[in-house]
Amino acid sequence: MQIKTNLIGKNIKVFLFCIGLFFFSLSQDLANAATNKIPAPTIGTLLGFFPNGKYTAISSGGNSSLEAGETIVSYDLTVVYLDAGQQVNAPCGTADNGTVIASVRKESTPQNSTQFLPLLATWNNPANSEFRIICAFSSYQIKNAAGAVSFLKSPISYVTILPVPSPSASPSSTVVSEIVAPSGTKPSVSGTPVAGTKFKVSVKSWNMNGNKFEGRSVYLKLCDDSECKDVINSYPIIETGTLNFDVAKTLTMPKVVGKEGQYIQVIDSVSYPAPATSESGEDQLVELSSSIKKIESETVTSASPSSMSTASATATAIATEEAVAQEPDINATEIIQDSKSSSLNMIILIFGIVIAILLIVLLTILMKRKK
Repeated sequence: MQIKTNLIGKNIKVFLFCIGLFFFSLSQDLANAATNKIPAPTIGTLLGFFPNGKYTAISSGGNSSLEAGETIVSYDLTVVYLDAGQQVNAPCGTADNGTVIASVRKESTPQNSTQFLPLLATWNNPANSEFRIICAFSSYQIKNAAGAVSFLKSPISYVTILPVPSPSASPSSTVVSEIVAPSGTKPSVSGTPVAGTKFKVSVKSWNMNGNKFEGRSVYLKLCDDSECKDVINSYPIIETGTLNFDVAKTLTMPKVVGKEGQYIQVIDSVSYPAPATSESGEDQLVELSSSIKKIESETVTSASPSSMSTASATATAIATEEAVAQEPDINATEIIQDSKSSSLNMIILIFGIVIAILLIVLLTILMKRKK
């Protein structure tokens, strides 16, 4: 009897262990599924990551895989600078082992409450920060149909700050050549931006002027004011790192953004490593900005029938006035020609009368002589 009781107890423990393992595995799968809904941010660096450098992180957008009834309330992009010796952990450091050096937050709207929208964060690496870790993650606040709020965090992207390479001094070098920054032409927005359409943007090639190309970024700023000081959001026009410096082409926004009355500005930038003679070792970034344009409604750009009729009537009136202006010249010419013809006929008539009179006189004289 005792042996049977022990066997039952062991079976219960095994059963409870299996149930616990199942729920643990299920919770991990759910956590992974939630994390996989959000892509990890991209830290914009290709050739090194150094102190004092200016860098960017982009949280890319896209369609979400939310459950039925779920909507996005807000979304954030956070960049954290970890203390010395600290390693990356979720959520990329805590209050006592890291410092937030860049954070962007955006409240969602009903129009995009089921989509992950792109966010852009910019910062400067601190000085004397060799071998520290910079990490970035995005997070979303989700609300279900019942009104319950939950949070989703993306996987972490991280980069280690490298020490600045010390310049190799050349004993024979006595002249330091002047460093010229890359130069280019400002981008432009093609035509008038119309609400509800994908904007087209033209970019030109850059001249690196002997500098080593590191990366190129083209993005659009959506603003609430005509000077673009109140930036609503930034949208990458093309994925960072896919456009070379010598490419000139017309790009189309991958999605429709903005509404009537808002303003847009395009930024085209290239980055390049600091020259070997630089004391700070800070990576350089050159940005070119387009002119700021206002988003118009579709009705403004469409041709109005009444305006076309007015233009046609105006053209007809002008043609009539020109024809009337030419009529006096034509009539004057005809009058002169008629006058000349009448004078010639009068001369011929008088000349004929004179000849007839002379013939009559001559015949009269001859008849008198015969008598």
